[in-house]
Amino acid sequence: MANVLDKQGDRSHDTYSGVAAIGPELEPFMHQAGQVLSQQRFEPKRLMETMQKLTPQSKPQLCLIAVMLLPLLFVTGFTAAQESANGDVLTESENLLPDGTNEIDRIVAIAEEEVLLESELQMSINGVLAQVKKRGGEMPPADLLRKQALERMIMNKLQVQRAQETGIRISESDVDQALANVAAQNKITILQLREALERDGFEFMDFRDELRDELIIARMRERVADTMPDITDTEIEIMLASDRIGGDQYDLSHVLVGVPDGATPDQVKQAQEKVDEVYSKLQEGLEFAAAAISYSDAQDALEGGHIGLRNISTMPTVFNDAVEKLQPGEFTRPLRSSAGFHILYLNSIENQSQIIVDESKVRHLMVATSDRVNSEEAYDRIVDLRKRWQQGDATFEELAREYSDDPMTANLGGDMGWVQPVQYGDRIKQIVDSLETGQACHPFQDEVGWHVMLVEDRRKSDVTDLALRNQAKSILKQQKSEREYETFLRQLRDESYVEIRG
Repeated sequence: MANVLDKQGDRSHDTYSGVAAIGPELEPFMHQAGQVLSQQRFEPKRLMETMQKLTPQSKPQLCLIAVMLLPLLFVTGFTAAQESANGDVLTESENLLPDGTNEIDRIVAIAEEEVLLESELQMSINGVLAQVKKRGGEMPPADLLRKQALERMIMNKLQVQRAQETGIRISESDVDQALANVAAQNKITILQLREALERDGFEFMDFRDELRDELIIARMRERVADTMPDITDTEIEIMLASDRIGGDQYDLSHVLVGVPDGATPDQVKQAQEKVDEVYSKLQEGLEFAAAAISYSDAQDALEGGHIGLRNISTMPTVFNDAVEKLQPGEFTRPLRSSAGFHILYLNSIENQSQIIVDESKVRHLMVATSDRVNSEEAYDRIVDLRKRWQQGDATFEELAREYSDDPMTANLGGDMGWVQPVQYGDRIKQIVDSLETGQACHPFQDEVGWHVMLVEDRRKSDVTDLALRNQAKSILKQQKSEREYETFLRQLRDESYVEIRG
C-alpha cells in the first residue's frame, strides 16, 4: 500500500507540474485529482460542480488534463477499491485532523484562487487555544473562535496573493533568518523549536509556511506605507509643540466592531447593538482578551486585541481623554471612529519623561546582485566571507573594506557607528536584537543583494531631545500607515471573491 502511494504520489506531482501553467480556474479540478492520486480520495459530486463552473475557454484545457490523468485515476481508483474491500483505508473523504479525530477534510472557504480546508482551520484554532491556555485566559466560545479564525485565514490568504501579484517574494534565507530569530527570542535552538512545535501537535513545515506568509504580509505593509507622502517638518513641529509628545506610554488592547465605508443607518445600528452587547459582557466579568478573540473585527483579534504601547498622541482625538482617565485593568465605554466602534482596555502605563534607548555598534558587509552576479553567486560569496571571519582568517573590518559593495560603509570597514536598529525598519531591528555582542547574523537578502551584520557592542543612551523628534515623526507615520492599511484591507476584502462554506 505504501509503495503504491509513494509511486502514485510522485507521478501526480509530476503531472500537476506539467499542467500548472494552464490556469487558476482549473485549480479545484487539479486539487481533486491530487487527492485521488495521493490520498485515495475521490469526490465525483464536487468534481462535477467544479467542471460546471468552468468557462468555455477552459473546457478544452480540461479535456487535455483528463487525457493526461485518466490512466492514473483508473489505477488509483482500482487500488482504492481493493484496499477499501480489505478495510485498510479511510472512508470517502475522511482525514485525520491534528487533534486526532477523524473528520471530513472538507473545503470551508475559497478565497480567490485559494482553497481553505477544515484541517487548516482546525490547526489555526488549536494555535489560538494554545496561546489562550498559555496565558491562562478565558476560553472563547467555539463558534465565535471558529468564525474569527476563518476570517483571519481568509484575510491572510488574500494579502499573500496580492503581495505575490505585485512581485513581493520571500527567499528561503529570509525564512531561515526569521526561524533563527524566533528561536533566539525563546532562547532555544532551531532543533528545540522544532521539537516544541511537534510536541504541541504542529508540523514544523506548516509553521515555516506560516512564517513565510507573515513575512510577505509585513513586506506588503511596508510597501503600502512607502506609497504615502513623507512626513513634513511642519507636521513634526506641530506635534512637538503639543503637550502630549514624550509623555506616558499606554499598553492597550481593544475590541473593534467594524462599520463599512458608506454604511447604511441599519448597519450602523447593528454595529452599535453588537458593541453594546460586548460592553455588557465585559461589565459582567468577561475577560477582555476573550471578548476580543470572540467579537473583535480587528486584525489583532486572535492576539486578544493587544495593540501594544502607544503614546497618547498616536490615538485619535476621540480616544485621548477616555484613555487618560483609565487605571490599569479598566476599559472605556464604546467609542466611535471612522472605522467603527471601539472599546479600549488599559494593560499598564510606562512613564517616559526621560527617553533611554538601546543602541548597537554595528558593522555591515554586502554583496550586491547585478547582471553579472546573480543571487546564487552573491549568496555563495557572502557565505564564504562570513566563514573566513568565523575561522579568524581576517577581521570583519578587513573583509568589509576589501569586498563589501555598500558604498556608504565599505571604506569604513563596514562601520555603521552607533545605531538604533528600529530606524532601519522592523526586519533589521529583529535581526540585530537577536544577536549577541560579537555575533554576526546569517546572510539575509533584500532587493539590493545579500547582507551580513556584526554587533560589536551595545549601550543605553539618553537621547530625549533627538528621540522626541524621531518619536513625533514615527507617530505621524504610524498613524497614517495604519489608516492607509486598514483602508487597503477593507478594499481588498470587498474586491475579492470569497465563498464561505462552513
